Amino acid sequence: MHTKDTVEPVAVYSALDWQTGWNPAIGLWTSAGPGHTQSVADKPWVHARPEATMRLLVAAATNKLNQIDLPAVFSAVRPPIVGRTCAIQRGGHLLALRIMPSVAAAWDELCDRFRLIGGQSGLQCMQTGERSWQLIMSFPERTVSTHCVILAGVEPALVERSESLCDLEVRLNSGQLQNRRGLVTLWGISLDGAVTEPPVLEPDPDVPRVSRSAEERAWRLRWKWPARTWDVHIDPLASNPLWENKNTKK
Repeated sequence: MHTKDTVEPVAVYSALDWQTGWNPAIGLWTSAGPGHTQSVADKPWVHARPEATMRLLVAAATNKLNQIDLPAVFSAVRPPIVGRTCAIQRGGHLLALRIMPSVAAAWDELCDRFRLIGGQSGLQCMQTGERSWQLIMSFPERTVSTHCVILAGVEPALVERSESLCDLEVRLNSGQLQNRRGLVTLWGISLDGAVTEPPVLEPDPDVPRVSRSAEERAWRLRWKWPARTWDVHIDPLASNPLWENKNTKK
């Protein structure tokens, strides 16, 4: 959803299945340009399934299956590792949990980022808590803040790609990917300016007690924003991994 002259939240895909929707971006658009969490997908050479399937279909349609090395084609068919983007939007406030549930051995890096497109003056990036970072963006219409909450011990960095391209990104290299099961990042967007208080994260005692890696821990998050107080549960292993506490006061 694009806006003409003002900053507005876009429609959010809740629990988007990346196998059927390959644009799991959470973002906002302004008259000056968009900012969004970039789509995260497996690398092309790991997604061999579409190419392999197409080879088989063409061969079958032309009666040439006997000329295809079927074992070689089938060995190339590897199901992709897919993630989820689950979000809660309340007016001009949004929380989005992005989960990459596993890591392929062939990956040399994994990155999740908020990408700001279009030259912006007065960008401010700061750490606001033990696990939280804030990017403040000043637009003619209003001040917008984007937040990154790290749930698995990897700090984000602000990377200026060019004069018109800037990323707030969480990046893991091949060494950091070793012995990791995945990546879980909580993003937030507020259209009401900066958030002055850090989030309060505590282990959630009410979730099922199962064996979990550090990336799969369940949390209870409380966070005071301008005109909004969040009280949510985060469980990367749940079918709905992000939900509001029933007793939250609006």
